[in-house]
Amino acid sequence: MDLPDDFLQGPPPPTATLTKIDFTQTTPPIPAYKDHFAAIIDNLLTPSECTQLLHLAEQSGPNGDSTNTHPWDRALLNIGNGQQIQALDARNCGRIIWDSPALADRLLNRLQPFLHDCDVVVLANRPGVTGRGPSSRGEVFRLTRLNERLRFLKYTPGEYFRPHADGCYVTPDETERSLVTVHLGIYIMLGMMFFGE
Repeated sequence: MDLPDDFLQGPPPPTATLTKIDFTQTTPPIPAYKDHFAAIIDNLLTPSECTQLLHLAEQSGPNGDSTNTHPWDRALLNIGNGQQIQALDARNCGRIIWDSPALADRLLNRLQPFLHDCDVVVLANRPGVTGRGPSSRGEVFRLTRLNERLRFLKYTPGEYFRPHADGCYVTPDETERSLVTVHLGIYIMLGMMFFGE
């Protein structure tokens, strides 16, 4: 599906702001997470952009048009080796998966003004993000792109995704791996940022 030419073009709205999360200062404090990273960027997309993005996602299904009357499949759980299962004990929500390199590029461009402040453009000596092995070997990872596999999640009352940790996806040529997850709300979750050595 082609994106409208003007969709998500240009800088973030002037109301966009970044807040880093200091887990020792949250309510309640979570000192065990003191070496973990999270940040919130408010107003990265306008309300109309969010509405249009959801509409585009809902049109991105197998039919790619308004005949896609049931775009929200039940979200499955990845069990490795390309296999997924329905696991209601772990997750229960709707999901759309949309592969769109163009949208991933536009979203990364929108995020760019905030990424240096988030300390995620270059990852070095960050065992909580890269793992202990890469840290102990002095490996340095640089942001290359957003994953083009975008996931849109929809939760209705009573639905959930139990506490979990996202896995690290390594590209088939092993030159990139996903290390950071980007979430855009409301009801939107996008893919991961890729990094290369």
